[in-house]
Amino acid sequence: MERIRSWSSVFSELSRSFEQVSSTVQQSQEEQGLQQLFAEVSKKVCQGCALYRTCWERDYYRTCQNMLDMLSIAELQGKVDIDDLTEDLKKRCARLKEMSITITCLYETYKVNRYWQQRLLESRELVSEQLKGVSQIMEGMSSELELDVELEGEIDQTLKYQFDKIGIPIHDLYTLHKEDGLMEVGVIKQACRGQMECRFTIAPVVSKVVGKAFNVASTNCQHKEGEDKCFFKLYPALKYNLDLGMARIGKDGNHISGDSYSVLHLKEGRMALLLSDGMGTGPRAAKESGTVVSLLEHLLESGFGQDLAVKTVNSIMMLRPTEESFSSIDLSVIDLYTGNGTFLKIGAVPSFWLGGRE
Repeated sequence: MERIRSWSSVFSELSRSFEQVSSTVQQSQEEQGLQQLFAEVSKKVCQGCALYRTCWERDYYRTCQNMLDMLSIAELQGKVDIDDLTEDLKKRCARLKEMSITITCLYETYKVNRYWQQRLLESRELVSEQLKGVSQIMEGMSSELELDVELEGEIDQTLKYQFDKIGIPIHDLYTLHKEDGLMEVGVIKQACRGQMECRFTIAPVVSKVVGKAFNVASTNCQHKEGEDKCFFKLYPALKYNLDLGMARIGKDGNHISGDSYSVLHLKEGRMALLLSDGMGTGPRAAKESGTVVSLLEHLLESGFGQDLAVKTVNSIMMLRPTEESFSSIDLSVIDLYTGNGTFLKIGAVPSFWLGGRE
């Protein structure tokens, strides 16, 4: 456990280092970009002018302010004309035409450089968040390892015996005692094809053996085609449970839908609902959306928060070739103890929230 905590501290320190670098680099890069632009203007336009020393030495700050005003015009209009220049500059500058053309051209380069610098900065910030996420996961892992995890313990053996007695074969089962006194039971069994054995048979047996009421977090025993096993978790005193249904159909009679979905059992009685719509139709769209859903599944199950998980997936997808298509993300995480839910969308169309008859 101490070794895991030590690694957690290392990742946390790395995260802080990236965060500090990002905060200091952003301002310095902006200043360097402007300084390089001003230097190019003075070299290309003002070199050899009789007023060069007056503008770029004696009245340096005044000249820089005029440059910034012209950059603002270029950002708004896309170019700078002589008529757009300030009266102060018109009175002092003998090369107004060259100045306006040069500012327009250099601004395009400055804009491209600033865009890529921002992308690099965002990448650094994402790396910092990812390292922090890994640190938190490892810290949580060290805490969980100190808890009483009953693998093949007395409760496990009793539960397996009871399930075997009533003719329900269990592929795997675990019980986990948490710090807050709550208990989690995980079960992997043969899919019952909608017979709701998890709710009507498994939950009562667990409740009887443990001595307190247990509820199934979700009743979707088998939510993906072709699966012959289902996995679910049971928690004590769950106030809510989810009844889920999925249906999809390909566009224009296509046998393959470009949408992909998943339902995840997260820790502490939370459920994650994922939906991704691949751009286009058919197998290619299905492959794109399936990749997004698979990546999110692994990150969320590893303990990443939903915001960081989505940012990480987005950064991975951005690194793919430009001809690759786009996939939207719909992510909802619902707490079955409180009934609260969080929703996150990227590139997705509005959803409808239905309550009662509304």
